[in-house]
Amino acid sequence: MSYQITPIQGGMSVRKDHSTFAEKFNTLLSTEKGFGTELWTAPADGMEVKAGDQWLHITKAGTRAVDGWVAVVHKGVRYCNLLEVIDSTPNPDQDAIKQIISAVVTYETVGGAIKTQDMLPSD
Repeated sequence: MSYQITPIQGGMSVRKDHSTFAEKFNTLLSTEKGFGTELWTAPADGMEVKAGDQWLHITKAGTRAVDGWVAVVHKGVRYCNLLEVIDSTPNPDQDAIKQIISAVVTYETVGGAIKTQDMLPSD
């Protein structure tokens, strides 16, 4: 699954792990979107974390390549809007099926007539 985050207020720290104890080494600017595929959700309350807090491991910040974690929800407060990204990449197998479905068949009837039939389904 792919995700996109957008900071709600100001820039967000990019850290080496999903914890505020982890080193901050970059910033997701307030004008940038972050993209990643690994969403971590805190299973229980702990030091500097509440059950249900979420962090996204991002690999892209705007047009920049990054490799770090950004808090989506920290200590119960939402810092970023989170969206699930739907992959719109064409499926080659579906394209092949479309080509087969749009085939035209030419055949000879019992009486000897040549007929052509478009195999597209009717709408």
